Amino acid sequence: MQTLPHTAQRAAGPPSQLRAPGLALLARPSPSRAMGPIVLSGILAAVGCSKPATQGYECRCEYLTDTDVPGIQDVRVCAGESEDPKPIAAECAASLGVGQVERCTCPESSEPCGGAKCEQAAARDTASQ
Repeated sequence: MQTLPHTAQRAAGPPSQLRAPGLALLARPSPSRAMGPIVLSGILAAVGCSKPATQGYECRCEYLTDTDVPGIQDVRVCAGESEDPKPIAAECAASLGVGQVERCTCPESSEPCGGAKCEQAAARDTASQ
């Protein structure tokens, strides 16, 4: 009979499987253990590829034209989770050529945020209100 060093004992099964004191069998990992790194890498890839959270806002911006005629420009904007939507709305309204934007108010929208960061909603003269 073959004797092994006292640090390893022959395990029941094929001769290639040795068991050291306090260690599990030195054999192929179980299928569930082999899938662990694959599952983990899939989760990490999904988290890494997720889009940053955005919120939609229905903003109303008050402006003055170059002839000091007041007006209101409604715009829809998407802003990041920690981003203030008012500067985005002011820039959006100004880019539509309305004049000098004085201020914007931006309540959250109940509709999901679209792909565009800035979108014209409606324009009207304050005199027609």
